[in-house]
Amino acid sequence: MHKKRPKNIVLTGVSGSGKSTIGKQLALRIGYGFLDLDSWIEKSEKMSISKIFSKHGEHFFREKETEALEQIKSVSNHVIAVGGGTFQDDHNRELISGMALTIWLNFTPNTIARRLYRDLPKLKERPLLADTTGVTLEGERLTALVERLENQLGQRTNELSESDLHISDTFATVDETVARIKKLIESDQMQDVIKKRFKLKNKSKHSQDHKHHLSLEKPNAES
Repeated sequence: MHKKRPKNIVLTGVSGSGKSTIGKQLALRIGYGFLDLDSWIEKSEKMSISKIFSKHGEHFFREKETEALEQIKSVSNHVIAVGGGTFQDDHNRELISGMALTIWLNFTPNTIARRLYRDLPKLKERPLLADTTGVTLEGERLTALVERLENQLGQRTNELSESDLHISDTFATVDETVARIKKLIESDQMQDVIKKRFKLKNKSKHSQDHKHHLSLEKPNAES
């Protein structure tokens, strides 16, 4: 039986949950393009996310997230990485729900912190976690990161929990996580969701061109 596929797939979660890493592999596995919302904003603003935060503040960045979602809402056949903070805005969630099946990468703060705490250059690129790089002792930095991520999760859980799928296989590899997502999308329950939400049509030449134009992944960008 032919499996229906969603118009797009949005991966979300707190900072460092692996949205870009998993998203790129998932896109390759299912033959979709990959788009990172942060990379889109960086290209539009011609500066890094950390520079946007330091120069203009978080409120400005959140406005740019909404603008970016408006700009990409007509795209098809993409896996899109979107930060967990994006989901705190009602309009953003409405836009995302209209264009994609949503998947929350719900890994524990401890798991994420252990992945990040030794990589200071990467931490400095994450505005909401960057100040933890000032903690010299690795053990104390790990504790600070866990606390910061727990706070993020506490603020965003209600909105993130509205996602269509929740993935919480803390000890799974990237390949295992991608395989599980693919299997869940093809499950009867998700097939019903996809059929009801999206009017799936054969790809036109225009949609193919649009896909090529919007695949703006940056190899080193992670969210």
